[in-house]
Amino acid sequence: MKARGLMGASPGGRGLMGVEEVDALGALAVLRVMWHNLPLELAVNIAIIVAAIPAGVVALTASSLIAVPVAALCLGPLWMGSITVSLDLLDGRAVSFGAVVRTSRRQARRGWSIAFVPTAVLMAAVGSLAILTNHPRERWVVVPLSIDGALLTLLGLASLYAFPLAAMTALRGRRLWLGALGCVATAPSLALSSVLVVLIIGVLTAIVGPGVLVAWPAPLAIYLTAMARIAAGRLVERRGSDSEGDNAS
Repeated sequence: MKARGLMGASPGGRGLMGVEEVDALGALAVLRVMWHNLPLELAVNIAIIVAAIPAGVVALTASSLIAVPVAALCLGPLWMGSITVSLDLLDGRAVSFGAVVRTSRRQARRGWSIAFVPTAVLMAAVGSLAILTNHPRERWVVVPLSIDGALLTLLGLASLYAFPLAAMTALRGRRLWLGALGCVATAPSLALSSVLVVLIIGVLTAIVGPGVLVAWPAPLAIYLTAMARIAAGRLVERRGSDSEGDNAS
C-alpha cells in the first residue's frame, strides 16, 4: 500500500515531515493549512450543507431511515472530493472551489461505493431491530442484529480512513476497508482522537443547531485526511519492518 503521507514521503517524494516527527508538529501543520484556507473551507461547508438539504427534507417529511441512503447519495461524492483536495492542501498546493466541484464529479462513483457500505449495514440493522420490536418472540433476530451491530462499529471506525485511503492509494472494495481497519489498529490513539472530534461536533450540532454546520465539514475533512496519512505511513512502516524481519529469519 503506497500512501501520500503527511508523516512520511509520498510516492512522488511529497510530504510535510518524516514518520519519526512527533504528532504535535503534524497537528500544527494541519492547523496552519486550515487557517490559510478559510475562504475555500467556508465555500465547501456551504456546498455540503446545500447537498444535505434533500436528506433533511426526507427526514422531516417522510422517514429518518430513508434519509440515510439519500444522504449517502447526495453527500458521498462531495465528501470524497473534499477529502481528495485536502491532500493537495496538506501538500501546500493552491486549490480553488472549482477544483473541488470537478474532483467531486470525477470521484462520484468512488464516493458512492464507500458511503453505501455502512449505509447498507445500518439499514439491515434497523430492519432487524424493527422485526425484534414488533415481534419480540422472534429471538433469532438477535443474532443478525448483533452481527450488524459489530459490523457497524467496525465500519464506523474504518470510515474515518476509508475515504482518505481511497484517495491516497489504489485500494478498492474489501482491500480498502481492511486497509482502513489496519490503520485504526496501527494508530489507535489517532482513531480515538478522530472519534472524539466527530462526537464533539455532533454534540455541538445538537446543542447549537444546524447552523454550526457552516463551520466544520471542510476542516474535519482536512483533519481526518491528515490523521489517515499519518496512520497509513505508520502501517506501511510497520509492514516494511515485519517484511525485513521475515527476510532476516
